[in-house]
Amino acid sequence: MYEKKPWLKFYGGIPESIDYPRVTMYEALMQTVSRCPDDTAKLKAEGKYCGA
Repeated sequence: MYEKKPWLKFYGGIPESIDYPRVTMYEALMQTVSRCPDDTAKLKAEGKYCGA
């Protein structure tokens, strides 16, 4: 495997790939809001963080 993807040997215990849920960005956001309703969101726009 390292012959085709030599960088994998540097991953250590990190998996080569991750299975992501097949949901829209909106659905993923709403799931996160449901899990963490009291957390504050921070947006990064033009290299700067916005929001409190």
